[in-house]
Amino acid sequence: MLKTDVRGDGPDLIVLHGWALNCGLFDGVADALAAQFCVHFIDLPGHGHNAGIELPAGIDDIARQVLDVAPAHANWLGWSLGGQTALAAATLAPERIARLVTVATTPKLVAGADWQKAVPEKTLQEMAQGLHDDFRKTVKNFLSLQVIGDEHAHTLLRDLRQKTYARGEPHVESLSNGLKILHKLDLRPRLAEIHAPLLSIMGSRDRLAPPTAGEYLAEHVRDGRSITIHGAAHAPFISHREAFLDAVEGFLQQD
Repeated sequence: MLKTDVRGDGPDLIVLHGWALNCGLFDGVADALAAQFCVHFIDLPGHGHNAGIELPAGIDDIARQVLDVAPAHANWLGWSLGGQTALAAATLAPERIARLVTVATTPKLVAGADWQKAVPEKTLQEMAQGLHDDFRKTVKNFLSLQVIGDEHAHTLLRDLRQKTYARGEPHVESLSNGLKILHKLDLRPRLAEIHAPLLSIMGSRDRLAPPTAGEYLAEHVRDGRSITIHGAAHAPFISHREAFLDAVEGFLQQD
């Protein structure tokens, strides 16, 4: 079973992080969220406090592991791979999700003939090779990709690097499985199955998940909306804390 860090009191809120990182990245907004919600910070398998549990090679399997430790009916907030996990959970167990917030999340990461709102396949291939050659360097390079274009890039990169291994190193095989998931993942056909109200939060300068991907999510979920935080890249909850909190709290506190 996945370990969970629970803070605060109020409506339940599940928080999930992205590939190669952990929920320590949310420390800057943790107290503010815990003042409004009972927040369940869950490190994905193979990461952080759950590094000893291998990340499975399928997004639905990850979602089921999170559902196993999640409250029966909760709000969910997922960043990047965590957002994709939340989307999958919302299709597997729609009755379990009250409201859904995705952050810097795309239904399909890799570009294709019918999907240009994405990163080149070559980028994922190089990362996969880098894991076997020098996984720490590969993760470091990935962090750099996340901040390109952000108006607070220098500070943001420093914060990301400080928190990356604060809960221990991620499991290398899990990182590899995560890249395999990201390479083949395409949640577009399943978006119509999501019944929970959805808010997609994107950064205007995100090179990994462009705002158009968030707009696509909002358009293809029956009760979806999207906002773009100007000047932010892939981690707006760090670089643009107040704008991020205003968006999340305003959406989750709606009647």
